Amino acid sequence: MKKLWLLLIMIPFFITGCSSYTELNDLGIVSLLGIDYQNNKYQVYVTIIEGKQDDGMLEKEQTYFHAEANTLEEAFQRITLQSDKKVYLSHVDCLLITENLIHYQLKDTLFNFLNNNEARNNFNIVFVKENLSLFFKQQVTAEEINKLIEINQNQSGTITEMDFESFLKNLLIDSNSMIPTISYRDDHLEVVGFTLIKDFQVFDSLTLEESFVVNLLSNKVTHAIWKDATVYESEAIIKTNKNKVTIMIRITTDQPDKIEKELKEESKSLLLYYQEKNYDLLKLQNKIKQNDYSYYKKTKDLLEKIEFNIKIDTKEKNNYIEEE
Repeated sequence: MKKLWLLLIMIPFFITGCSSYTELNDLGIVSLLGIDYQNNKYQVYVTIIEGKQDDGMLEKEQTYFHAEANTLEEAFQRITLQSDKKVYLSHVDCLLITENLIHYQLKDTLFNFLNNNEARNNFNIVFVKENLSLFFKQQVTAEEINKLIEINQNQSGTITEMDFESFLKNLLIDSNSMIPTISYRDDHLEVVGFTLIKDFQVFDSLTLEESFVVNLLSNKVTHAIWKDATVYESEAIIKTNKNKVTIMIRITTDQPDKIEKELKEESKSLLLYYQEKNYDLLKLQNKIKQNDYSYYKKTKDLLEKIEFNIKIDTKEKNNYIEEE
């Protein structure tokens, strides 16, 4: 039944086409979208790129708008009245969401995008703790936010992108997902870690150091500096045997002793902590299900029965460029 529901939900992803035609000059192309929920009303913030034809060239003029309403559709209509442009969601690059939206209206908001024929579903989702108006009044762009996350993903390993489809799929299949979290402090953007979502509710948050450990265990770290040690290469191999989970982490680093000791301690501590809180950080139950379905099927409260064995295999490298 769950698979059938998931299939029905995902059908709009495969439906293409255009239900209406609008001149470019009449479109308010939304690049950055923010949605909050306060006092039983949606608070919608948009950065609109107003398209203008000038000798065949598209000029980009970004303008910020805000509207509140009982429904998202009504909020978008009110923004259209302010901007004199049709709100066009097919080019959204980033969606900012708040804790209030998640708590009260996350499911309805996600399904609204699924049912909107003019909205694409491959934009990034980012969690913010501050008032959304701050980001828009400071003219923060979707490009700046996405670039910030991309750079930190590739250089520090402390955060990774989360797109709409992956986010929804994680919630429907595993009931949990992580989204990158950013803040606007001292007149600039910064990443602060991950926000954990479970059953369409905010569950907890991870610090930058904790986020790095999770990314490392999930094979999402390419190059990073962790506690003054440089990680040049890494690979995490997870094997399951019923409730026994063995995690082998292979790392090339300039400080193997430091990495081996501290990473092992912190990895196990983090996994045990969230095991006790009944949050499956690495989606290990699904791995056990794939490897031993009969055991998975007959075992109740599987997550709390998992036993961890973490091994670290380090290789020293003093300089990333070595002579052959």
